[in-house]
Amino acid sequence: MIERVGVRRIEIASGLAIAASLLLGGATQKGALSDDSVQLLCLPLLGCIILEYRSCGGSFAWVLFGSAILAAVPIIQTIPLPPAVWTALPGHATIAATYHSAGLDVPWSSISVSRWATTRSAFALIPPVTIFLGVRMCGRRERRRLALLILAFGVATVVLEIMQLVQGQDSALRFYALTFRDVGVGFFANRNHTAAFLYATIPIAAFASDRFIRHGNHGVALLLGYLLTAWLGLMMTASRSALLMGFIATVGAAALLMRGRMGLLKQLRVADYLIAGGFLAGAGGLATSFGLSGILARLSEEKIAADARWSVAKASFSAAEAFFPFGSGLGAFDRVYPVFEGAAGIVPAFVNHAHNDVLELVVELGLVGLVVIIGAIVFAGLSAWRCLREGDATVATERSAALLVAILLFVHSLWDYPLRTSGVAAVFAFCGAVLCAIPRTERREAGRGGADKRSEQSRRRAFTDASGGVHAPSPALRWRMSAPRRSGS
Repeated sequence: MIERVGVRRIEIASGLAIAASLLLGGATQKGALSDDSVQLLCLPLLGCIILEYRSCGGSFAWVLFGSAILAAVPIIQTIPLPPAVWTALPGHATIAATYHSAGLDVPWSSISVSRWATTRSAFALIPPVTIFLGVRMCGRRERRRLALLILAFGVATVVLEIMQLVQGQDSALRFYALTFRDVGVGFFANRNHTAAFLYATIPIAAFASDRFIRHGNHGVALLLGYLLTAWLGLMMTASRSALLMGFIATVGAAALLMRGRMGLLKQLRVADYLIAGGFLAGAGGLATSFGLSGILARLSEEKIAADARWSVAKASFSAAEAFFPFGSGLGAFDRVYPVFEGAAGIVPAFVNHAHNDVLELVVELGLVGLVVIIGAIVFAGLSAWRCLREGDATVATERSAALLVAILLFVHSLWDYPLRTSGVAAVFAFCGAVLCAIPRTERREAGRGGADKRSEQSRRRAFTDASGGVHAPSPALRWRMSAPRRSGS
């Protein structure tokens, strides 16, 4: 009973963190009011989740230790250093030269060229860490309910896109001042991030509807209905990434559902095939009507060649070389980029990100960022091997869907920065937690251990009187207190 109450509390905290991130975390501006709200809401939830982890014993210490290391990196980058130290760091001599040019004394500073930006970026880690720690302790049914919560936001995003397009560019439903006003963006400011969220929900829909499909409860119709809705939202973003990544996500989700279940096709009724045919026809019609031609035009060779991302990537690579191996500080990319931009690479817009998160991490974190990227790739490979060896078809589908979402978002980060938004980062953290989910037996043992510890404390308090004195128990009671408990107790 104690275990069930604890896990339920974890599910509620995780659901609140996911909902707050998707509802308010659609921007990438450091210091935005919406992001501040998400972080403040997730801070007490993170405290509750950490307390649950502490009651589970030492087997979960490595997770909390890893989270502490993650928080320590930006803290170390903001530690004040004497001028003789920080000016000797790679890439920092240019900053020191500005003080000499202005005739000012070089002050104490840090590895980060902007401690404020690094501090803000550190706080931005609170929501995804909260979601990862919480979802990791949830059971399979609880994770499915949280997946349905994400899908509900997917439907709400598409509905909001429709209303934004109907009301026009000055729609009050566009929640951010700096946004795309001629397309649908939903709860986000950037159409590419809206597309990233929507295509990420497609494999999650495959996992969430897997149980309904196996039991024949119109699961095929529910899944196809959501796919139709998601593709409608993808087309309304007019994002090039929507077409490419959405197609891969759909094919991957279909492959996950069909793996080991080819006999399911023989069990489908005529109505199911009619529904599937109607879905394909409707998807084709909606794709043509809602932005497919514009997306294809943006995929032309001239448009890609003229994309400013190429010049931004070149300057970012120069910055990464200059600040390696210590980096410029987490979140400080927009402070150092203008130094390496050059007159020939100037673009007619403010560059706040490298449009390549892998490159930007190396600029900001140096060698640590490179280790994080390599670690993520190794973890993905180990997760794929684990999925292939999984004997339970349901668990394999869940983990494979989560791995597919994580890979798609990582690949998308090679030419954009979707994980810089709290909303998309929440989905990524959810999928990472699914891949690292605690097995049911280990969760049960942890709950039993906490219950036994509290029961032992209660038995000891039973021998303490109101004045604080302790009555010595009888030999029979001492034997009962020291006897090992049976596994069924």
